[in-house]
Amino acid sequence: MSTKTLPRKFVAVDPSKCIGCGICEYACTTEKGEASWNPVRSRIRVVRMAPVFNFALTCRGCVDARCVKACPERAITQSEVNSLLIIDDKKCKGCDWCVQACPHGGIAINAETGKAIACNLCEGDP
Repeated sequence: MSTKTLPRKFVAVDPSKCIGCGICEYACTTEKGEASWNPVRSRIRVVRMAPVFNFALTCRGCVDARCVKACPERAITQSEVNSLLIIDDKKCKGCDWCVQACPHGGIAINAETGKAIACNLCEGDP
């Protein structure tokens, strides 16, 4: 087991500036090559808890990620280069265990595919 610390990169949101407009969701789906905007396909999700309290959630690239450990199919691995999640769609059964294990809400099940999705920083080049 490696004891080295991976460099962590993730999309950080300043809640004092986020107005919940959804532009980050739109940009994510556009970058992923989706034909039309649908927040279900976004790896960034805007949470609206009150008219004035909005924030965006995305994968934090946790050290020793709980979602990786929770996956019974071993469909989720973590890059040794930059700590980003790698989800193997062929192995993922959509069981939701990874979603339940994530303390940050950074992983979700795509309602259309039934597979787990998480931010990968646009393949490391956000």
